[in-house]
Amino acid sequence: MEKRSPGLASFFNALILISILGLCTLIAYGFFRLGFSEDNIITVYIIGILVASFVASKLIYGLFASIIGVSLYIWCFAQPLFTFPSRYPQYILTLIMLLAASIITSIISTQYRRRERAETASHPETSEPAGGLSTRILRTISFSATVYHSTVQPTV
Repeated sequence: MEKRSPGLASFFNALILISILGLCTLIAYGFFRLGFSEDNIITVYIIGILVASFVASKLIYGLFASIIGVSLYIWCFAQPLFTFPSRYPQYILTLIMLLAASIITSIISTQYRRRERAETASHPETSEPAGGLSTRILRTISFSATVYHSTVQPTV
């Protein structure tokens, strides 16, 4: 198995991050046009940030995904549209929660990759079934969405 150069790996990670967040924005726009609530729209970004954090090879990409994802959400979907309103402190809380989720996801995925490499090196004929990884990803997404929804206060 041939290793990619660090510059090429960085390019691919950045491309993946941009693609995932672009797809999230398109989906969120569809939700916005259909009249879905802000909670549903931010959940799209939560899932995208978690996936980007898991797929990217380094923690920094998860952090960038969080900052860019929250910025895209605020710019595109928070009222007034296409501005960065500073009078909404809940967006700072949203950013903090998404940063925490991306850090946790990045750490878990890094540990998983290390363990997988070690197991593959010691026992190349056996590997963990894909279902184990999928289950962990879904638990992380579910936990992050639960934490977010329990911290967001409805606006009147």
